[in-house]
Amino acid sequence: MSSAKQTRGQWGEDTVCNYLLQHEYSIDARNWHCRYGEIDIVARKSGVLVFVEVKLRGSRAMVSGLESVTPSKQIKLRRAAECYLQKLGSDVPARFDVIELVADGSNVKGIEWVKNAF
Repeated sequence: MSSAKQTRGQWGEDTVCNYLLQHEYSIDARNWHCRYGEIDIVARKSGVLVFVEVKLRGSRAMVSGLESVTPSKQIKLRRAAECYLQKLGSDVPARFDVIELVADGSNVKGIEWVKNAF
């Protein structure tokens, strides 16, 4: 991790943001929240808005990042995304992705990106 004050979750989100930038996505927002919940990352590419849920796991995790995004979590994310889109004031195509970052300490072991996860 780059800073002693930076949490593991912040480090994971930073790593995923850099990964998205390498894949030519722009980052519109991070840790965006409203009364319905929080969206980890809002990214954009080719006119499509992507709401990204970041899941950081150790290499021995029993549950995958995708499995941990339960139906109730999906509802919260959808509501938060609707709120974001209302504030944006435009009707753009959007999708929900889950990016699982597998890491031991600050050593990235793998990244699994599930596009259109739900």
